[in-house]
Amino acid sequence: MMWPTLNQCLRSVALLAAVPALAAPVTYTYTGPGFYATGDRLVISFTTSAPLAPNTSYITQASANVTASSLQVVNAAGVQLLNFNLPVQTFQIHTNASGAINAWDILGGFNTLIGAAPAMVGIDRQAYTMNTMAFIPGSDIAGATGLVTGAYMYDQATETQFYASCSGAPAGCTLAGNGQPYVGNYGGIINPSNTSGANWTMAGVATPPPPPPPPPAPVTVSGTLPGGTVGLPYTASLTAAGGTAPYTWSASNLPPGLSLNAGTLAGTPTAAGVYAVGATATDARGSVGSAAYTLNIVNATCSGSNATITSVGRNFIVVNGGLNLGDHIWYTPTPAGTTFTGGTTTFIAGEIVDWLGTMDPVAGCYASSMTVKPAATLSCTRPTGARASAGKAIVTATGAGFVLAGGKRIDYAACTVKQYGGSATAPAVGDRLEWEGFLETNGNVMSTRLTFN
Repeated sequence: MMWPTLNQCLRSVALLAAVPALAAPVTYTYTGPGFYATGDRLVISFTTSAPLAPNTSYITQASANVTASSLQVVNAAGVQLLNFNLPVQTFQIHTNASGAINAWDILGGFNTLIGAAPAMVGIDRQAYTMNTMAFIPGSDIAGATGLVTGAYMYDQATETQFYASCSGAPAGCTLAGNGQPYVGNYGGIINPSNTSGANWTMAGVATPPPPPPPPPAPVTVSGTLPGGTVGLPYTASLTAAGGTAPYTWSASNLPPGLSLNAGTLAGTPTAAGVYAVGATATDARGSVGSAAYTLNIVNATCSGSNATITSVGRNFIVVNGGLNLGDHIWYTPTPAGTTFTGGTTTFIAGEIVDWLGTMDPVAGCYASSMTVKPAATLSCTRPTGARASAGKAIVTATGAGFVLAGGKRIDYAACTVKQYGGSATAPAVGDRLEWEGFLETNGNVMSTRLTFN
């Protein structure tokens, strides 16, 4: 066995000493001066995998080997303000001969903006600090030319909420120069900030700190708003996702009679029209999600056929005893849409009408077209193939030559055998009716025998 010589041992020691030590991570922290009036301030922290080089400019986090960074706004007690823990978006720094930071321009931001001005909605948060007294002298790295240079000293933080309309927005909503409605929720500034390299501290750390938590997922609003009808109950559901529950809902340009609560749009619309509805959900942290909808509200239609005129009024007729609102049909004295057939020339009780119109939830049906036909000629002779009809029901309405009972119209003529119990001599509402007969082609019952009790 051969032992190494003394010279061989000394050479091995020299080689080990020549191996460079691993560079330790360094955390740089900026603590800014207090904003005017509030005393709030910016705190920036970023960690590099090795100390920054002296007399060097860095215009990206990657070029500075940044492994984690954050920008916060804290109050005078050092407590972070809600929502102001922002990812760094702009990173431009320069070091002096000792490797300490002596000039910088750092901005953090986060937004939930949707759409484009002047109808953009959402929240935008920004905070930045700059001290560019000696920024990037001599443009010592590629790409540094054209960046900000000169004596700029600002610390500022803002939170602005944008709305599609100031209608329904909080107090203080105003319009930007481009017409965009907005509310300034927060603003802090100190100018000049009177900062210097003394606002930065640096400390070695055993391990890089964890990166700041990612911002919550943006709030989104989904769902559909189907069309509705004036005078009829309406309901539709919208859903919010992302952000932090619970959500606060608001809406703009809703049809009269509808309201949005907890994501449910409900009510009874009172006016027809095409409405550009905006629905907004705001989460517990102030993040906003919005969606735009076109909601079509139409007037209800009304129609009928082979209905018997019960009575004639001033500019209206009543059919089938007027039990339903749609049985009151309005027309003009010389209605362009009315056609008289079979020798009819005006409205007379007993005539038959077909009609189509628009329903008014208070007044009844406003006819746009109507056909008037002569009163039906009734016969007790059952046509070939006609189906027999018999039953019992309570009379709900009476008319000229017919009664309504059990949801059926039952016609009668001189040939119909009518029997009355007690002192009754004519059909009356509330009578217990039994009938025998057959179905007419129009769906009514032609009775051959009626018994009223």
